[in-house]
Amino acid sequence: MNALGSAQASLASLSSMDDPSVLRGQKPAAVAQQFEGLFLSMLVKQMRQSPMEGEGLFPGDSSDTYGGMFDTFMGQHLAETGGIGMSDSIQDAIEAQMGSKA
Repeated sequence: MNALGSAQASLASLSSMDDPSVLRGQKPAAVAQQFEGLFLSMLVKQMRQSPMEGEGLFPGDSSDTYGGMFDTFMGQHLAETGGIGMSDSIQDAIEAQMGSKA
């Protein structure tokens, strides 16, 4: 499974957080990191596509296919190298949810 598929699977798991049994067998840290990676990918995509004065984040890049691959890679890479601190909060919330309903 590629990074995007893995992140989408994690997002599907997080969307049903009312039932923590869907997370059994998955490490909360990994789920949180994948979610943060997906979030950062979407953030980079919006930055790249926004109409800024200098023609966006990467001027002259009209290739959406390569841009999408870059967004996914950059989001996962940022999450794996520390991210923006979101994964720690998400991990804490997952662990609290699993602990309270286990």
